[in-house]
Amino acid sequence: MKKFSFPLQFLLDYRKKKEDRLKRELAEVIAREEREKSVLRELEEKINLYREKLREKKQQEDIKMCWITYLYSYLEKLIRQANEQRKKIRKISEKRGKLQEALIQAGQERKAVEKLRERRWADFIYQRGKLEQQILDESAIARFKNKTKP
Repeated sequence: MKKFSFPLQFLLDYRKKKEDRLKRELAEVIAREEREKSVLRELEEKINLYREKLREKKQQEDIKMCWITYLYSYLEKLIRQANEQRKKIRKISEKRGKLQEALIQAGQERKAVEKLRERRWADFIYQRGKLEQQILDESAIARFKNKTKP
């Protein structure tokens, strides 16, 4: 009796590999997004810290104007960096969304081929059972004929 052979096994393997690659890529993008969010949180903490320092310096009477100017310019630099970081995070989030959609699509494509394989497997098992039953029936008939011969 022949073994089960699925003619589209190469396609199923390809789709599984594609889905696995997308999963790894998505995991990398999610990790990168978390790192970038962490950088943004650190920038926001610095911004809050320097805003507080600026308020304190403004309340001091003997502060030089150059210190206030310096703090303002540094604070503006931090705010620009935070805005750039937000843009970077938005781009990464968009990429994550596209990868999630691609992963869903790849999973659906893989499942479609797996269902076809399962149907073919069930058909193979059915045909094999039928063939086995036919062989058993024929051997039973042959034994019966041999017993009834004069």
